[in-house]
Amino acid sequence: MSAKTTFSNTKLLLIIGMVVVIINCWKIKPIDAQDPEERVKAIRKKCIAANKLTDDQVKLIMDHDLFTPTTTAANTPKNLQCYCLCYLHEANIFQNNKPNEKFLREVLPVMINDKTKAEKILEKCKKLEGKDDCEIGFNYELCLIKESGLYMY
Repeated sequence: MSAKTTFSNTKLLLIIGMVVVIINCWKIKPIDAQDPEERVKAIRKKCIAANKLTDDQVKLIMDHDLFTPTTTAANTPKNLQCYCLCYLHEANIFQNNKPNEKFLREVLPVMINDKTKAEKILEKCKKLEGKDDCEIGFNYELCLIKESGLYMY
């Protein structure tokens, strides 16, 4: 075997090796690129356990019946309010018990397909208050849902 043939075989093997590596890299998901549905399930599970929700309360969340036109903080149990705050934190919507405005300004316009409306919603909802952190988070989520029509849980 000549030196030229050996060099050609080496190049061929390197090229094949690089192709195999590239193909395998496409198959690997980065750790933080979790499937959105799986991420929501994991957040729900964590926040449900952390706030000791009853089966009936879990059903409200899973059936998307937690927020209705008559829902208020006054008629919602504290542990459900705290579940909402937990969810907001885990989903990066809240940081340090306050809206993560940078994240929301990037995501909400895409979700509702209207940047102007998203800005108005964020401006309106950031003015909400409550008796404690859980109620503030709950009221914020309630405002986002009422104003945008999005239901994240």
